[in-house]
Amino acid sequence: MNTSIDLQLEAYTLVEELSQNDIMTVYRAERQTDGAPVIVKVLSPLLAADEFLARRFKLAAQQMSKLEHPNIIRSYEAGQEGERLYWVQDFIRATPLAQALHTEGSFAPQRVQFIARQLASALDYAHQKSYTHGNLSAHCVLLGPDDRVWLADFGLTQALFGLNVLKQNDTMSQPETMAPERVRGQGPSRHSDLYALGILCYQMLAGKPPFTGSPSAVLHAQAYQQPRPLYRLNPGIPVTVSEVVGRMLSKGLELRYNTGAEFARALSVACSLPKNFPTHGFEPVQPNPAQVLKRWLSYAFSAGLVIFLIAGVLVWVGYQWGLSQRGNAGQVAAAPVTALPLASPTSPRQVISLSELEDNSDSLTLVVTPTPTVLRARLADTLPTATYTPIGQRPPTATPAPVIITPTPPAAPIAAPSQPVVVQPAAMGQAPSPVIPAGMGLLVFHNPTGYDLIVDLTGPTSASQLIPPYKQHEFTLAPGRYQCMVHTPTGQGLDSRVLNFDIVEGQMAQKDYYTDYDLAQR
Repeated sequence: MNTSIDLQLEAYTLVEELSQNDIMTVYRAERQTDGAPVIVKVLSPLLAADEFLARRFKLAAQQMSKLEHPNIIRSYEAGQEGERLYWVQDFIRATPLAQALHTEGSFAPQRVQFIARQLASALDYAHQKSYTHGNLSAHCVLLGPDDRVWLADFGLTQALFGLNVLKQNDTMSQPETMAPERVRGQGPSRHSDLYALGILCYQMLAGKPPFTGSPSAVLHAQAYQQPRPLYRLNPGIPVTVSEVVGRMLSKGLELRYNTGAEFARALSVACSLPKNFPTHGFEPVQPNPAQVLKRWLSYAFSAGLVIFLIAGVLVWVGYQWGLSQRGNAGQVAAAPVTALPLASPTSPRQVISLSELEDNSDSLTLVVTPTPTVLRARLADTLPTATYTPIGQRPPTATPAPVIITPTPPAAPIAAPSQPVVVQPAAMGQAPSPVIPAGMGLLVFHNPTGYDLIVDLTGPTSASQLIPPYKQHEFTLAPGRYQCMVHTPTGQGLDSRVLNFDIVEGQMAQKDYYTDYDLAQR
């Protein structure tokens, strides 16, 4: 008992310091007006200096004072005197559940069911009022005479949620009871409170939480691992009870019980059933050793049969390939061999012209057999022999005859034919030129663009034609001066062009969009 308490409040007399951490100090005190015993939780001066946190702290205490339930420790008020911010709650002489588990060990299923029913009732009442606990653990559950349950610290998590000073040893941060969705970043909720209730039931039945170790390891297990079934940890626990608690510890929200009362009823029914009651539990079916051996033998026989078939196919393919290679070799060996006489160094050489080879329809095989004399020939023997003549003895060089260029007189103009002029192709493989009617001229307009072009002709003969991309069109026009306007149907994409040209009788003119384009741009 701590008798030296320097802190004094105006309305409360601090009697004893019960606990202390980085967030607050808990005192047993007496109210000066009636002497009633109360609990006073004084926030640390560093946190109390934050005005925003002070408002949240007072608001949470004001809201929790509206909760009146036999299994919830009642909150009275939150006050501030100078730099001291405190929260006053009712004082209950009871033992924390964590201390009881440490002293007594695991509880019987019937006792766990009785405690869980009271906790479920308190949680459902608060949830109906739109309040959540947020940090349900064995430290804030108090056990009184005859296992009477009181739930403490309601609303304290909401008031201090988000502080970085929370540690594992503090009652404000318990990873052993944290729900998977809270590990992933969500805030306190009804589902997380019910998950923590399932953790407490598991802890009471097994004597320890489902996940232990460092805080990071426990949080990872809460999010991604399934707890070991209770009946395997404690053979005295029925499988039905293990199933009910295991369902409350599901990772998915939709798999858990929706309310605490629903969980309490299921746990009560599971505890009342006989231990050997048939269920769809976690008991694995132990296979018969003879059946296991038979199954493995069948697997081995099937695998051997498949390997044998694959080997047979490979042997057959190799045999067929060998036969095909042997047949090809026999065909090459059976080809007739013509023995040609070897030419001797003294035998005369026969010269055969290429014309004689071309006239001969039969095939000719030339076999060149080098002789030792040829092999010993020098490169100088293959070069032409050059003779040197002195400059004074060389004959005079003939003077080249002069080249006389005679201009060709201009040809007389050819009269226009009375019949249509047919322009013949100059060489094989060229497309024939179009036919130009007598007394007319021809205009061939090309469209080298990727747009449809409209060609409007104004002159002795007026015409208008739409020419698709990369196509051409032939206009038969009377001789004279013409103006050609080229544009797209919508007037967009390309600039409009205006061309001026002459059409001569009997001649063909070729134009396109880019004709005289550089001149037009200057």
